[in-house]
Amino acid sequence: MEIIEQQLTQWISATLSGIESDIGKKIRVSCEPIENDNLPCVHCLLKNILPAPPSHHVHAVPLQIALRYLIYVSAEGQSLGNKIIEELVFAAMEDESLELELQPVLDGFWQALKVSPRPSFMILAKHQRAAKKSVAGVVTKPLVMHVSPTAYFRGRVIAKLKSATIPLVGASVSLGRSGIVVITDKDGNFNLGAVPASPKQKTLTVHYKNSSQRVVVSLSNSPVEIVFQTEES
Repeated sequence: MEIIEQQLTQWISATLSGIESDIGKKIRVSCEPIENDNLPCVHCLLKNILPAPPSHHVHAVPLQIALRYLIYVSAEGQSLGNKIIEELVFAAMEDESLELELQPVLDGFWQALKVSPRPSFMILAKHQRAAKKSVAGVVTKPLVMHVSPTAYFRGRVIAKLKSATIPLVGASVSLGRSGIVVITDKDGNFNLGAVPASPKQKTLTVHYKNSSQRVVVSLSNSPVEIVFQTEES
């Protein structure tokens, strides 16, 4: 925040250089509300800290807040104070790095400062700080990849009717919770491809029309034969 206050102080001093030449007197800038005899003085008080999320970039996003400063003037005469405020207000309107807020300050706030109410305005200034980057640990060992063994798993689904045994065409066969689902072909065959070799016992769910059947089979018996129970069996 000290950097922002230094920037505001420099901006105020540069803006009022013409008035200083006219009155032949230096205009002080203070970040304190306390008034003294060394007038005129522009007071720049931090009033609020507001959130100001930055727009996201490809690179690291900086941390950012908005600082709201109250600007008012202490001067020997009202005319000079108004002239200083006017100069600062119009300069703030032209400065793209500042956001001007023109709204009245409640009397209770002036009373808390022990300052008489006077013309004022507020400025919003963005304040950023680079986010701390997480540092990856040093790799001290070579990368080791462990490949789980797999086994080729296929089979056939049939239905035994009273008169004959037929292949079950268009049945879905799913492997446990793996998300692997295949459909039997015209001969009732299915192919699950390479599946984890462990455990050897696999749970298959066969779904045909409105019926489902769960069976436990062994990889050692691949290709397996599953008899699907139908209403005609």
